[in-house]
Amino acid sequence: MLPDSAPKCSQCGAEFTFTCSECGADISMDADSCPSCHATFSEDNDIGIDSDSLGAPFTGTCPSCYQPIYLEDGYCSSCGQLVCPSCSGAVDDEDKECSHCGKLLIFECPICEQSLLATTPMCPNCDTYFTRKCPGCQSPILGNPQTCPTCSAPIETRHRPAGHRLTLSLTVACPKCQTHFNAFQSRCPGCKAEVCPACLRLRYPEDEDCPVCGERKPIFSLNTCDECGMQFEIGSQNCPQCHVALCLHCGSTLYSSNCSVCGAEHPAVEGSQP
Repeated sequence: MLPDSAPKCSQCGAEFTFTCSECGADISMDADSCPSCHATFSEDNDIGIDSDSLGAPFTGTCPSCYQPIYLEDGYCSSCGQLVCPSCSGAVDDEDKECSHCGKLLIFECPICEQSLLATTPMCPNCDTYFTRKCPGCQSPILGNPQTCPTCSAPIETRHRPAGHRLTLSLTVACPKCQTHFNAFQSRCPGCKAEVCPACLRLRYPEDEDCPVCGERKPIFSLNTCDECGMQFEIGSQNCPQCHVALCLHCGSTLYSSNCSVCGAEHPAVEGSQP
């Protein structure tokens, strides 16, 4: 249970926390140290949050009290006025579209039908992640459109459940199959899912930066054999257990002289083939 002084959302009362990078405990945003493992956090931001997001500049002005606000929040923290995140016009609780600019204010999660603000990046009920910046033209995206309203680029909606870190270790439990592994070193050996080692959210193969926290994709040192499930160091020529031939570059099973995953050439393929 967090102390009464913990920062809270002024609209719903939710308490803001972060996860200790050492032991995985939930900690109040204003804590100087972890109550579980006693790790300390400096002003230089040792907790793994992008420092550029702390003290970010305001993005608009409240139409009622004229105080600076973050338009993405959809309301003024000073007077409580609801605002349109697109044009900063004043809106009412029952509005689903802005009467000033016509932009979307509220949408339903396609997975669990939870009502969400049009700027919500992730559904708190089912962990569905919504793209908020078009990967093509970088325009802001509201709600859950299938294509960008500006450039018509396809917009993906992905389920990104989070795993959890085991106490006092770098080992995490896979959010899909609960297998324990080191997300810095390899994919999950149980189901081959990729997990962001920073925020522990499920990643997809095409992700470079984690879309949730911005963490760069790690360079794995271990892979799992497709044939027998044995973990091995990437760069191995053959699986140490079943001796199937492996790609020296990505660790995938070799079916021919060219790796079907990364395209690397291997003129001499040794070992038993599947």
